[in-house]
Amino acid sequence: LDFVLEEDFRKTGKCNLDIAPTEFFPAGFGWIHQKDNTIGQLLNREFIRMQQTGLLRKWKLKYWPKPNVCTSGGKKSKTK
Repeated sequence: LDFVLEEDFRKTGKCNLDIAPTEFFPAGFGWIHQKDNTIGQLLNREFIRMQQTGLLRKWKLKYWPKPNVCTSGGKKSKTK
């Protein structure tokens, strides 16, 4: 959702979209693999390790859209 907000803001210069302040339907992600395959255990272990070592946070800081007027709390538009 952060990427959609950023793309819309870049295109229009306005805060047309917003993210609800409360989470009402938490959703995760998953993957499908062949039954009895150990890849699921491997992926779980590695994702946990990436989270615990701060790698996921580092990637988010590097690649996630930076806060703009729409996402940082100030809902004023750049264009008037």
